[in-house]
Amino acid sequence: MATLTLSGALDRTTVPELWAKHASATSLQGGVVSLAGVESIDSAGLALLTALRRKHGIRLTDVPAAARTLARAYDVETLLDEA
Repeated sequence: MATLTLSGALDRTTVPELWAKHASATSLQGGVVSLAGVESIDSAGLALLTALRRKHGIRLTDVPAAARTLARAYDVETLLDEA
């Protein structure tokens, strides 16, 4: 099982590169994405996480409070649940 650790900002400036790198990565299938180092997140970052969760069935860990607050605003909080 693959583990991907994200850090820094997950926003409109960083997501395109991450999307290109990980959106179709079969190595993430059923893997773990740690958000322990994520310092900030916007709607683009939330979109990336929800897409990875839906497409690859990833498990998220260390979800920061800011991500949960944003997810709650978009009514997708359950997609950030840590399994």
